[in-house]
Amino acid sequence: MNYSKYKVTILDGKILVRDKYINAPINLAEFMYDFTVKSFIHNIDIYFSADDLNILEKISKYFNFEERKNSIIASQATIFRISQKSIPRMVTIEDEVSGVKKGVDIYNNLVFQISDNHIIVRDDVVDISYRTLSDFTTFLPLIQKLIEGRINRKFMYSGFLPIHGTAGKVSETNYVVLGESHSGKTSYFKYGQILFDEVLYSDGYQLAGYSFAKTYDETGDEVIDNTQRKVVKLLTDNSENTIEMFKFIFAQRLYHKTNYLDLRLVDQYAIRSSIQEYLQDIPGKYFFNRDDLIPLKLIDSIVNIILSKK
Repeated sequence: MNYSKYKVTILDGKILVRDKYINAPINLAEFMYDFTVKSFIHNIDIYFSADDLNILEKISKYFNFEERKNSIIASQATIFRISQKSIPRMVTIEDEVSGVKKGVDIYNNLVFQISDNHIIVRDDVVDISYRTLSDFTTFLPLIQKLIEGRINRKFMYSGFLPIHGTAGKVSETNYVVLGESHSGKTSYFKYGQILFDEVLYSDGYQLAGYSFAKTYDETGDEVIDNTQRKVVKLLTDNSENTIEMFKFIFAQRLYHKTNYLDLRLVDQYAIRSSIQEYLQDIPGKYFFNRDDLIPLKLIDSIVNIILSKK
């Protein structure tokens, strides 16, 4: 049923999948592939189901596959199914940016194409097809960006804003470093501990993020737009964090030097622009379906809360 769209929910700790067209429950044993693992970020469970165990090994550098150990209860879930399939038929490409083609199939599903890899968005379920494992591995950094984008969307519609920044600890003080790409946010914690990197999620009170950091390294294992980065797994615990626990600073890069400034010394427009950087279109930080509306009131509310910490 290539035309199907799916709704995924959590009920009494169990994942349920329904076909939205016929409003019928899906048998998970038949729906998932041979190898299925679960990850999570805050209150969202993330399932990866693949036909090849090597696929999950490749993805594991971006996600921890473990059970929850904190008091947060999952309220939402999303599923990524990854399999070796032929190229989808009848895909109309609308545009292309930095090697990522974007279009729709004949069932009006949003489709992304990266080389011979196709990402088909079916609401709460995303199908990723690859021609060869080698091709999937080569383009995984961009594929991961689209996986990240779908997770961002989930957070956005549950009241959390995806924020471009890095959170960590230096000399027993917790910091959130904001700033543009390549400004030195991750580098600030060279002699400290990184808690979350790249994308932070906040509803104005809580703070969550991913369990990996990306450092600029010419021997790195990730290349996007000729920029090499090394992906480092983090030993981040599952404790709950609030933004009140962190001091916010801004990384401002001038030539080859980075200054770390108190937010009171930074233009408000620059801060607001940096915070919202993850709402850019692919292959940047975020994507919506064509019919989605960015919740501007949510953005303004959370941005104003962060700015009030000046």
